[in-house]
Amino acid sequence: GPPPFIRTPMTSSTSLRVCVFGSSSKQTPEAYLKESYKLGKLIAKGGHVCVTGGGISGCMGAVSDGCADAGGTAVGVIHEMWCAEGEMDEKHRRLSELIKVGGKNLMRRKEALLERADCFVSLPGGVGTFDELCEVVCEKQLGMNPRVCVLLNIDGYYDGFLQQMKRMQKDKILYVPTEKLILTATTAEEALELCVKHHAENQNLKINTDENMKAVEKKKKTEEKEKEEGQTGGNGEKIEINEKEDVVRAAIEARAQSLKLQALDTAGRRAILLEIAKTLAANKNEILEVNKEDIKAAQSMKMSKSMRKRLVMDAKKIENLCKGITQIANDEDPIGQLVSATELSKKLILHQKTVPIGVLLIIFESRPDCLPQIAALSIKSGNGLLLKGGKEARMSCRFLHKLITQAVEKATKGKVSSGVVSLVETRQEIAQLLSLDHVIDLVIPRGSYGLVNFIKSHTKIPVLGHADGICHIFLDTDLDVAMAIRLIIDAKLNYAAACNAVENVLFHEGLFEDGRAGKILAAVRKEGIQVHASKEISQLLGKDTTCAAIPADTGFSTEYGDNRMSIHVVKNVSAAMRHINEFGSGHTDCIVTNNKDNVEAFLTGVASACVFHNASTRFADGFRFGLGAEVGISTGKIHARGPVGVKGLTTTQWTLASGEKDGHTVTDFVEGACEYTHKKLELKS
Repeated sequence: GPPPFIRTPMTSSTSLRVCVFGSSSKQTPEAYLKESYKLGKLIAKGGHVCVTGGGISGCMGAVSDGCADAGGTAVGVIHEMWCAEGEMDEKHRRLSELIKVGGKNLMRRKEALLERADCFVSLPGGVGTFDELCEVVCEKQLGMNPRVCVLLNIDGYYDGFLQQMKRMQKDKILYVPTEKLILTATTAEEALELCVKHHAENQNLKINTDENMKAVEKKKKTEEKEKEEGQTGGNGEKIEINEKEDVVRAAIEARAQSLKLQALDTAGRRAILLEIAKTLAANKNEILEVNKEDIKAAQSMKMSKSMRKRLVMDAKKIENLCKGITQIANDEDPIGQLVSATELSKKLILHQKTVPIGVLLIIFESRPDCLPQIAALSIKSGNGLLLKGGKEARMSCRFLHKLITQAVEKATKGKVSSGVVSLVETRQEIAQLLSLDHVIDLVIPRGSYGLVNFIKSHTKIPVLGHADGICHIFLDTDLDVAMAIRLIIDAKLNYAAACNAVENVLFHEGLFEDGRAGKILAAVRKEGIQVHASKEISQLLGKDTTCAAIPADTGFSTEYGDNRMSIHVVKNVSAAMRHINEFGSGHTDCIVTNNKDNVEAFLTGVASACVFHNASTRFADGFRFGLGAEVGISTGKIHARGPVGVKGLTTTQWTLASGEKDGHTVTDFVEGACEYTHKKLELKS
């Protein structure tokens, strides 16, 4: 038969088979039994499978009972000579499955257990697992997927063994270091958390044996040679990330490099951004040439006009990119900013400061110019980054990514590697990344309604963004007609494919009484805007003005993305707000009026991320807001909202420091030795 280390993987990428070893003695201490029972329940609640040696007492019986009581799957693997009639068989009926193995000795049972294990947890009394613990370390050297082994070190039970392992490592008896393969935990929760985390990392990684390492080195040298000879041209890249294992590796590398990025001072991160801006400007012509290849290839794809327009890069866009990145470089450092300072008690000070989120996965469609903006914001905020551009912009994204990562390594002299910003290219890779909620901290999708909702429904990772850009302009009765015309034309035609372009214009009914509505419509239609009118507004316009109907399937929630827009009539500002809050997407909405009371009502009554007065909806943009750039626009109400700039890519951390010689304890306050002051302190720059 096959060797015991060749295993059939679980069908679910989030489930794993936790093989638990431990005491089967009826005299097992209560503390061990309690934690074992808790582990069994946690395994079941996590949707995992508990695999044991089938013992009915001690830690083995407790972990199986916990799993069964929580409705989980508990599998017992036992030698047939132990399966007699009586107590043992009765207890085994609680198991989901009892696997009996034969043979003249117990080796077959050990092999059967190891074949069914994705990871190991050794409870007190699991002394028979010591040789397996050493063997899982050897798996890594042999090029196999190494399985993590967690020692549940209750009351220091495994302290002696850990000393033995240190001696083995010191004497170089072990093949490789054990730190990442044999771990310790003091609680059931911590043990299972370590299993889940390390299994998810290791099951998808190729283990580089000497042969693999030589292959990687050979590929790297070949690419460097091609680069020197100019064979890769504008589309060359150092290492493509195409395989599933490499995508997971990229996510883990992004986290590692983000820590190095955070270790740089403000000047260090600023130098990276300035180098990126300089590199983009120097390669402007090459960027445009590569972009033409994408535009040419897109002609054979089924794409909307708005998507085609987003795909195009020009000299002006590159110039604005460089300006924006330079602005970001010169902005205040978002990391380490004090948010609050509080004296909890004498010599006990609490600070709240800004810190990076961690690793970001940002997915965008069509617009290759998003890539440098997003990379700049991520680097400024100290985050690792995984980028997925649309397939229609593949060539442009590859080349821009190459320029950016070269600039990172040049500016830091290799202290931060190119892995801090990685590029992924296929939907399969995205599906794999969406399962890495233990590595990736935030997903920001920028694209269609379908894309955003797919992401939200296929990941446990927090998602920041918006699905639609259904923006409104409400024309109040007290307005300047020329201003209204100017704002509508700009909001619709300045860049009709943008998510902040106006899609619906609401007219106050009073504008039809004196003909102002007709004048506004005639002016905007003359500029090329196609109008889709509601039944109510068509009746007011009469036969002299004909308009297309609003799409029946999407109605007032239609996002055209081109030179079309919908119009509707409302009674007053209150009706306009109700309409916007019902049919809008919470993106950007504007009121055009000279009535101060209506302005105040509109600005407080519309529940959108951006609410404007007498200003085009096109201002809802990170660059125009002075953020330098944006990773996207969030219509949610948690964390960042509206255009998300560099500050939106940070979170906060609490730090507490005691100045007392013996430190502070909660008991000091319970017993009256200390008193809380909760005094707010002045923030020091």
